[in-house]
Amino acid sequence: LLSVLFSLLASKSEAVMTENNITQADVERLINSLRIPQKLKELLLKKPSMLTPAEEVTVSSLQEVYPVLKSIPKGPEETYLEVEKNLLPFLKKNEGLLLGTKTAVEDKGKKDPTKDIGYGHKLTAKERKTNNVYGIDVSKGITPEQAEIILKKDIANKYKQASTKVPNFSSLSPTEQALVTDFEFNVRGGIKSYPKLMQAIQNKDTTGIHSQYKRYMGSLDNPLKLRNQTTLDNFIIPMGREYESSKAATNVASNPNPEPRAI
Repeated sequence: LLSVLFSLLASKSEAVMTENNITQADVERLINSLRIPQKLKELLLKKPSMLTPAEEVTVSSLQEVYPVLKSIPKGPEETYLEVEKNLLPFLKKNEGLLLGTKTAVEDKGKKDPTKDIGYGHKLTAKERKTNNVYGIDVSKGITPEQAEIILKKDIANKYKQASTKVPNFSSLSPTEQALVTDFEFNVRGGIKSYPKLMQAIQNKDTTGIHSQYKRYMGSLDNPLKLRNQTTLDNFIIPMGREYESSKAATNVASNPNPEPRAI
């Protein structure tokens, strides 16, 4: 069973796991089969949202020693929390904070420009009319705390939109989902405006992703330097590592109880 389980986890396919009746008990059996102290096994079985920062570091180290652990699928709630955790600081850094409404940068000079507030929130026609965003009165400006509330709501909405546009969205890793959600958040037309990138992500095509992820303001002569660099650092490079780990996990499938590799 463990040999089959390692193969299924390496495939990262929830559908295949369901068809083969792989349960949480099977995942626990896999973890318990590893030659590590009991306390570390208990740590691996702990919900990610319940880990302390120090425990997160320990789990990450164990995943480097046993790459197959990275392929254990997360539940929808845990996946979303990881996406939000990744996107919050990323979007704050790239969008900047507006405590009052301001004409969107890309719409300057237009007859009826959109208005931004908070961390890149674009006011809808209804919000502009009512001065109300997610129940927050924005007529006299907002606080940084309110801006974060709005941002979290925006991330949740864009995440939901992305999930309906990208095939097999639920099978993507949290890092991949975060990247797709950011394109839904930041790009007019969303992720569908970058079909080649979307296809490259589906195919785990590192070369294709590297050639398609960059964004520009108006023309190729005006790249979004900060966003492109932080996208590379926060998403593209980590995704490349994930793909390498997935390959390593596939290689481990023939050895259900591998010895830890040197790090």
